[in-house]
Amino acid sequence: MLACSALNTASRRQQIESWEASEMNKEVVTPRPAERVNFPIDVQFHAACKNSELDEVKELLSKGVDIDVANVDGLTVLHQACIDNNYEVVQFLLSNNANVNAQDNEGWTPLHACASCSYTELAKYVPTLYRFLKLISGFKMIAFF
Repeated sequence: MLACSALNTASRRQQIESWEASEMNKEVVTPRPAERVNFPIDVQFHAACKNSELDEVKELLSKGVDIDVANVDGLTVLHQACIDNNYEVVQFLLSNNANVNAQDNEGWTPLHACASCSYTELAKYVPTLYRFLKLISGFKMIAFF
């Protein structure tokens, strides 16, 4: 065991000496400055709503982001807040006139999101979505409470 350890130490010492003598060791490496990633304002808005960062949401709205901006699936932030059962964000968005009738790429409204997830309390809060309301999407799915 001791002979093996001495052999490894000698081998490692030889590797270090070889590296120190090499041209690679003499090259000056200057680190590249970190590149900053900037996401589009609509992506920032979706992320801020998803994370319930209402101060950031307010700031982005003041910069002119459309409250009803949709992602590639047609989901608005109101759709996403309903999917996440995020009462605080839903309340904020509705108080700032988010479109409760916005449809995603499959014709679903925020109410459909509430209904499909069984979020009845949240659905009852959404204005114009009262007790016996029926909405029919492109798939003829009926959501009512």
